[in-house]
Amino acid sequence: MENWRGDLVAELPGFAAWILKMDPQEAKRALARDVCSIARAEAEMHTLLRSDALARWADEYLIWNENPSQFCPIGMINSPANNNYLLPHYRRVIEECEGGKPLGQSNFKRKLIDLLRDTLGLPLPEGDICRGQYRLRGIGSVIPHLCLRDEQDQQEISGIIRYAFMRRIHPNAEQRLPQQER
Repeated sequence: MENWRGDLVAELPGFAAWILKMDPQEAKRALARDVCSIARAEAEMHTLLRSDALARWADEYLIWNENPSQFCPIGMINSPANNNYLLPHYRRVIEECEGGKPLGQSNFKRKLIDLLRDTLGLPLPEGDICRGQYRLRGIGSVIPHLCLRDEQDQQEISGIIRYAFMRRIHPNAEQRLPQQER
């Protein structure tokens, strides 16, 4: 520690000793993602939104609907971007606004479901994303509970990423959470 500088360098040996003596269960609780701390949830959310273009797009344009029969079709790369298809909307926004390379058709649905269901814990159906509730005859691939934000009527509704983080802190929270600075 001879090259380390700062006000707390002298405290590091004691801090390390305290951590090593910590009960393993207490350490797991301290590091758990489900800790209900507003500051921790906000820090995780801001990190996710800064580092992940799919998450930024989802928070800006998607909202959660408690009704599982509400869904957005995925569409194909060549589907019209203005017909409420998720993939063409995402690709247009990423190419025009983010200036990046968007996900391809084969990865988009899997990554979006992984983000929403597996990473953020939203109650999307378990199971194969290629069949079951993620595919409807005559429509194709869908994701239940999702809606593209209506630019006129739904600006006061939190984006889906913010909603997922707030739901973690307040499990019974309503969809219409106040918008905060992004």
